[in-house]
Amino acid sequence: MSRTSWLEDLVLTGPSLHSGPNAPPTASRTFVPGGLTELAQDFPGEYRSRGRIIAALLLTKELKKLGIRFEERDTLHKEIAKLIDPLSSTHLSSVGMDEINHYSLGGFDVLTEWFDDRPRHLETFLPKFRAQLKTALSEVTGLNT
Repeated sequence: MSRTSWLEDLVLTGPSLHSGPNAPPTASRTFVPGGLTELAQDFPGEYRSRGRIIAALLLTKELKKLGIRFEERDTLHKEIAKLIDPLSSTHLSSVGMDEINHYSLGGFDVLTEWFDDRPRHLETFLPKFRAQLKTALSEVTGLNT
C-alpha cells in the first residue's frame, strides 16, 4: 500500500523522534525539559508546492483571531510582516512556522485522543476519523451532520 500524504505518514507511523545529523530535512525533534519540541523547516512532501496557500490560510486565521480589519493598514502590515517571509521556502517567517507547528501539534493531540492505538491502514483510519469528526462538529455547532 502506498501512502499518499503526510497525514497518513503521521497516523500510520506516529511522530518519529529525530535530531542531529541524521534528521530528515523537513523537521528535527528534540526533547527539552517539559516536553517534545518540533522545529519544522519546510512543509512535508506534496504540501511543499502548496506553501503559498498554507501561508494564506494561516495569515487569514491569525488576522481574524486578532480582529484586524483591512482598513487598519499599519497594524495589518505589521502582523503580516511577523508571519510572512516571501524569501523562505515556506513563505513563512520563523514566527509563522512556530504558529503552523502549534496547529500541527494541536491536530496530532486530537488524533491521539481519538485513537487508542495508531491505525495500521488508511481504510480503517478514515471511517473512524470521519465518525469522530462528525461527533466533534456536532458538539461544537449543535447540529447533527
